[in-house]
Amino acid sequence: AEKSYECLVNNLIVATRIGSKGVVLHVGSHRGGGFDAVVDQIAATFLRALDEVGTILGRTSCRLLLENAAGTGGTVGRSFDELARLIQTAGSDERLGICIDTQHLFASGVSYATKAEADSVIRAIEDQIGLSRLGCFHLNDSKVPLGSNRDRHENLGDGEIGKTALGWLLSHPALDDVPALLEVPGTGD
Repeated sequence: AEKSYECLVNNLIVATRIGSKGVVLHVGSHRGGGFDAVVDQIAATFLRALDEVGTILGRTSCRLLLENAAGTGGTVGRSFDELARLIQTAGSDERLGICIDTQHLFASGVSYATKAEADSVIRAIEDQIGLSRLGCFHLNDSKVPLGSNRDRHENLGDGEIGKTALGWLLSHPALDDVPALLEVPGTGD
């Protein structure tokens, strides 16, 4: 835990110094203890790291963007509700935001294959977390089916999500200013 904390602090320092808008973080695992058993500790660790970076640099740290998880095993952040609870437990600190990974969202059972489903996803983010906290997307297709709870990225259009569903989500007008970072296996070297 201490090594992970030191790594987080160092990444936040570097990102803040280069003018990054945020550091994307996989929250980790509750190791079988359940989300409720770790939420307070995780939220306190986020605040401790952000405060330490602010003290070291003499200015506010860039945002820490919590990435949604595909739902495998004991992962933390597997739903909008869990991401929201982490942020709320940290006092709704403005330095905390989210990164939505399209493959993880799909693998965790959230479909956006139609305009209505994509609208529903955007409403859920707004209602549970707030769109102002959405720092970026990780853009991927999925090698595994909807709800499989496995983290398996695929090239765009070659997977189970498909171009149409990705298009419905990413073309939503509420997301016009949200960066989408390509995170696919690619081909060849």
